[in-house]
This record gives sequence, C-alpha cells and structure tokens, in this order.
Amino acid sequence: MTIYTQNPTGGRSVKIFKTEDRLCSNKEHWYHDSDSEAKFRQNLQRTPSDWKYRTETITYKNNSLGYRTKEFNKINWKKSIVVLGCSLVYGVGVSEEDTIANQLSEITGHYVVNMGVSGSSGQFAVHNLACLLEHYKPKAIAIGWADSSRVPLYLKDRTIHCGSWRDDPAGLGLAMRCYDWHSQSVLQLQQLIARQMGMTADFTLFKSVENIMDVPYCPIIDHGRDLSHGGVKTYNNVATCIAEQLSL
Repeated sequence: MTIYTQNPTGGRSVKIFKTEDRLCSNKEHWYHDSDSEAKFRQNLQRTPSDWKYRTETITYKNNSLGYRTKEFNKINWKKSIVVLGCSLVYGVGVSEEDTIANQLSEITGHYVVNMGVSGSSGQFAVHNLACLLEHYKPKAIAIGWADSSRVPLYLKDRTIHCGSWRDDPAGLGLAMRCYDWHSQSVLQLQQLIARQMGMTADFTLFKSVENIMDVPYCPIIDHGRDLSHGGVKTYNNVATCIAEQLSL
C-alpha cells in the first residue's frame, strides 16, 4: 500500500494504513484473530464452570480502516488520546469496554482512540504516529511496544506484519530473530524517534522488551477469552500506567 499520497498543495502526505483485518469492516463479529470459535470451544473444556466467557459475549467492530474505534472523521482529535500497539492494544479476547483504550477513557475522562493492530510492530506504530501528527494532532499519544522481532513488509497493495508466524514471504521476521542485536537496536531507535516526535507515554506487555528498553513493563496477570492475550485486570493496569504518565 502506498505510503505517500498527493495533497492539495502538490506535495506528498504520509498515509495511515488500512489494516489487514480478517473481518469485514463496519460489521459486528464474535471472533477475531486468535480468539476463534475453535479456540473458544477448546477453552470451554479446560476452564472452570464459573469462567466468565461461558456467558459473556464478545463482539468486535472496526471502522472502515480496520481499527477498533469510531470513524476517524467522527473523532474530536484535539481532545482525544491515541493508543498505538499490537493485538494487546486492539483487545483480542476482551469486549470493547475492557480494552486498554476504554479503561483509559474511564480514568481520564477523554475519548481514547484504539489503534491497536494484531501482529504489528514498533515500526508500524511509529509510522502511524507520524501520520497522526501530520493529519490529526491528537491531545496525547501512547505506544505499546511489541517484541523487537516484528517488522512490517510494505507491499504495493497491503502491509504484511511479519514476526514468529508463517505469513512472512520475505523472511523478515526470521531475519530479525536471527540478528537479535540488530532488531533490539532498531526498536530502541524507534522509541527515541517516537519521543522526539511527541509520544506522550509508552509501555510494554513483553518481558523481552523490558530487558532492552527504558519503558514501563505491565505483565499479563489474567487472560481474555482466547487464554493467550491479556484480560481485564491486565489492561486496567496498563491504562493506569498510561494515565500516570500523562499530564491531563
């Protein structure tokens, strides 16, 4: 997908990426990413009878760009906080009200734009940070840093998020894992760039990131419906961590 688009003055403008979502936009779905129907049925067999997700329904609804938030033209950006990150920020396995974005909104009293993208990287977050600052200029921006082995592959018509999974045609994720000193240095540089660009707060839920970056670490202490991503208590801790860094 093209990174730059023409603007009215004849120059070029950085473009926010439409995410590669497995679901159709603007429709509610019960499952997303690793929170699949098959995984849910398996988890029913390994969880206690009082497991909350036996009775609690989760629905996923994205805007037309694939983000779990309102349409961008409906957002008052100057009064809104943005949280960028991967599936943990998106909230795979939890309802919208339990996501980091919604819990941060309840703490701060400001609308929080959820720009989490499953499988995405620090580079992808910094790219969208640049877009937001150019086009929307939100009140505050927080980034949740993912593992350093992740990297986006920019194609003409889409972006593939490469990591430790198979959908990596160029072998970028494998290379980042093989040359960990390189990948860690790149992530540190991305944090420095984000800070200079105006990132207001950051955090990580990855122990591997805490070991290489000066960033608050919020461990996963409970799980969502897929039993792999974080749960309500984890995301409340993250929301509190972000709020403490903001001067609102």
